[in-house]
Amino acid sequence: MALPTPSDSTLPAEARGRGRRRRLVWTPSQSEALRACFERNPYPGIATRERLAQAIGIPEPRVQIWFQNERSRQLRQHRRES
Repeated sequence: MALPTPSDSTLPAEARGRGRRRRLVWTPSQSEALRACFERNPYPGIATRERLAQAIGIPEPRVQIWFQNERSRQLRQHRRES
């Protein structure tokens, strides 16, 4: 006799493979490369982001999110100083 298996809805999200993405911790060299690129161009194109991602060893979508977040941080800081 086979035991009943839990349905997808009763399994924790991690067991279903749809859990939250783990937080990416940037190394100092990765942060330095990202900031240097940001200073040159806060709106890099896909080709630039792909080259940067390959150079620092992280996925391009994470680089794109970093640039979005950094632009937001810069704007927030600028508003606080005004």
